[in-house]
Amino acid sequence: MSNELENLIGRLRMLEGERKGSEVERFRKRQAEEVEKKGYFVMRFMEERLASERIVVFLHPLPWNNNPKRLLHTHSFFELMYVYRGTCHNQFRETELMLAEGDILLLNPLKPHCPVTETEQDCLFNILISIDYLKSAANVLLHDNPLFSAFFMEGIFRSSGGKEYLHFHSNEETRQAIERLIMEYYGRKPCFHAVVQSLLTEVFAYLSRMQPESGKLLQNSNETLARNIYSYIQDHSGDVSLQILSNRYHLSESYLSRVIKQNLGRNFSDLVQEAKINRARFYLENSTMPILDIAFMCGYSDLSYFYKVFRQYYGTAPVAYRKKCCQKSETPEG
Repeated sequence: MSNELENLIGRLRMLEGERKGSEVERFRKRQAEEVEKKGYFVMRFMEERLASERIVVFLHPLPWNNNPKRLLHTHSFFELMYVYRGTCHNQFRETELMLAEGDILLLNPLKPHCPVTETEQDCLFNILISIDYLKSAANVLLHDNPLFSAFFMEGIFRSSGGKEYLHFHSNEETRQAIERLIMEYYGRKPCFHAVVQSLLTEVFAYLSRMQPESGKLLQNSNETLARNIYSYIQDHSGDVSLQILSNRYHLSESYLSRVIKQNLGRNFSDLVQEAKINRARFYLENSTMPILDIAFMCGYSDLSYFYKVFRQYYGTAPVAYRKKCCQKSETPEG
């Protein structure tokens, strides 16, 4: 694996070049202006790619090509950093975290930070994970994994509070899994997205095993209940109701509504609607089923209402969305 990954790193470094030109200067000037106002800038350049791929992997640029003024930034996605070789300093507002070779850092989207490598020998991989993917894959990705369930739930549903990052000194099986994930992503073989997602689940499972106290993180019984309800909604979005949940957990509907709102920051109906429409999006992207069948399968008996809700979430009709996805899949990698 190491020889293959070293060859990949060599190819990526050759493609990287050196960032120059007036466009780069304008981009960095806008970042500096944003930092002057807020103390950080928002990284937006990966948004469109994450919307289609859900998980994106890239090799952190060489020191002189990346954020030379070391400005702090935030983003709307989770970021997993893996130090393949050398070291990395992750700067925060008031502290700095030193990452050594083999270290893994998982960051909350709202945490202003700036990863810094010092030499061209330092090698850091960034794995970006969209919130939409985490919502749709919660059951598969986070099943029986309280450490990451708690972390992601806090990052998705709470604008403040909760852990800002998780830091791990990885072992051999974790490193092998994450390096296979990197190779799979860049290999782009058929079904590579599915393999990448599977390997990410594997990485999280290995990391959770390294934290023997992780099962004690969810001390609050209502937090645990809310997490379980969220997972149930993802699996049963087409026919779930508060009455069904009430019978399942032997608790009143009003109490369950309060637990959901207090711990997830959303109303029950909003969570169900989001789960249904995300499921519909999945079928539009990955099947040729008629849109009417997709709507019914996802719990919409009124096709016009399905169109209305879908447009509210994605800004376009289901037909246009499917067409756009097909065009992307037919476009060769540049």
